[in-house]
Amino acid sequence: MGPQGLMGPAGPAGNGGLSGWMVVSRAITIPSDQSTQRIDCPAGKRVLSGGYAYDPDGSSPGWAYASFPSGSASWTVSFHNQRIVARTGTIYAICADAS
Repeated sequence: MGPQGLMGPAGPAGNGGLSGWMVVSRAITIPSDQSTQRIDCPAGKRVLSGGYAYDPDGSSPGWAYASFPSGSASWTVSFHNQRIVARTGTIYAICADAS
């Protein structure tokens, strides 16, 4: 093994990383048949991810068939409720500073 070489020049500074992240949520009512629900991040924040909790008591046949970012600051979930009565749920977005 030979001697250690000289230290190279310093690289450029990296970005500040993720800051100001938060989870926002909203209780929703899912009517019979199909429903699309959206949640927005607060001003100045961008959406990183999102999700949902559907029918917490587990008694309703139905499902979410799409969960996706809608623009840079919103999350959208589309549900299909097979019951004739409305069900409840919660939608979520994980948001962070837009810088």
